[in-house]
Amino acid sequence: MAVHPDIKSLLRESLPQYLKVAECCVSRQFGYPAAILLFSIIDTIGSYYRNNTNFTIIIDGKSRQIKKDGIQHFYVLNSDYYGLNITEKQIKKIYDNIRSLLVHNASLAPGHFLISTPGVDPFPINNTNQCINLDALLELSKKAVTSFIKNIDYIVPQSKQHEDIVHKAQK
Repeated sequence: MAVHPDIKSLLRESLPQYLKVAECCVSRQFGYPAAILLFSIIDTIGSYYRNNTNFTIIIDGKSRQIKKDGIQHFYVLNSDYYGLNITEKQIKKIYDNIRSLLVHNASLAPGHFLISTPGVDPFPINNTNQCINLDALLELSKKAVTSFIKNIDYIVPQSKQHEDIVHKAQK
């Protein structure tokens, strides 16, 4: 823990710490805190692209931008950071039925599960159940954080999220 001169510096410390703790949680089968941390990373990266007209993501075959808080931050899952190709309906299910319930109510919607198994699909779906494969999501998140930190000097200072954070400090 350190005193940081700016938000970029803080993110360079906080995001790797989130990853490290998530990795410890996954290895010890503490899935719920691991999922919350991994979802926080997704939310964080997506938040710094809100209202960035140069950042587009393909969802359901359409070019989209992150224009609002919340679920749209999870559009970043289909960006180069995570490299997924999931539908908006899947993103909504992940956000509403897993991320939000877990963060705010320590619960998951019925038919939704956390698993921890090596594999490439972080969001496997069968006929009725939606799972979060924490091992796969952790590995994708490691790559995403590494890439985001490489871009941090260009993305964060010009972002709406940065502006909002600085504004809160001035209140």
